[in-house]
Amino acid sequence: MVQWGAEGKAARGLSYRDILADYYGGLRPVAYREPATIRVGVALGLRSVVVAPTGSVNVEGRSLGPGPWLLTGGTRLLVRHAEAPPSYIDAGTLRAGHSASSGQTRHATISIPETSVVRLVLHSESGDVQATRPRTYPTGSTRIAWTVPDVFTGTYRLQAGVTDGIDVVRTKGVRVRVAGVAPSPTPLRPRRSPRSRRRPGRWRRRHPLRRAGTAA
Repeated sequence: MVQWGAEGKAARGLSYRDILADYYGGLRPVAYREPATIRVGVALGLRSVVVAPTGSVNVEGRSLGPGPWLLTGGTRLLVRHAEAPPSYIDAGTLRAGHSASSGQTRHATISIPETSVVRLVLHSESGDVQATRPRTYPTGSTRIAWTVPDVFTGTYRLQAGVTDGIDVVRTKGVRVRVAGVAPSPTPLRPRRSPRSRRRPGRWRRRHPLRRAGTAA
């Protein structure tokens, strides 16, 4: 299955059943009880391989920390930290304006040395926001139209993610100041009105008046 071809079919409205049937000769998925252990082939014909994840990875029973890792097979699978694997493609260069507003259509120019799949993202400390869908572009320079997402006002880095289907690299970011949406203010808790303090009343104990009488 070609991942970009499958995504294109999904974009045209094909269901996952139709996509699988198209690639695998009429195959139709059926319900299958999930086994307790699922074996995943990482590489064939290799004794070791370097893995560099692009997201978080959790391993049962052990914390590996950030990658990349060197996986060595044998009677036991050994996992050690390793140097980042080399990248065999060039991300090229990206040029774009330095100011934008949410909802605007802006343009950027990507120059790549070989035919690649490219997508634009706005990067910040909180992560990436997709600005364009992945699309195949030919060698050379191409002008790309992108719509500024609804993001908070601030400074972002516009980057191009470039892949040849194996390696994934990024261009250096272009600083873009975005006039976006204002963050919704945190509602304030209503203040309680101070309770009126009543001064304790002074109760007067009334005593019967005693008059001194005189003998007649």
